[in-house]
Amino acid sequence: MMQKRDERMNEQLLTPAQVGERLQVTERTVYQWLRDRQLVGHKLGRLWRIRPEDLEAFLDRTRVSAGEGWETSHK
Repeated sequence: MMQKRDERMNEQLLTPAQVGERLQVTERTVYQWLRDRQLVGHKLGRLWRIRPEDLEAFLDRTRVSAGEGWETSHK
């Protein structure tokens, strides 16, 4: 149990700016996802931080397969 906590303490957390840069969206968009609880983050005072695995889970949840999400008029 102690080892797991030590591993979590050493993991690299991402800032909203870093997430935005990786996804090529604005930092404002990342903050909106955090406020809407679409993206899981940790609020430390006024600062938000995102674990890499939470970003991966967000991307998995928002993945769209070919042909999904399009109206039939766009095909």
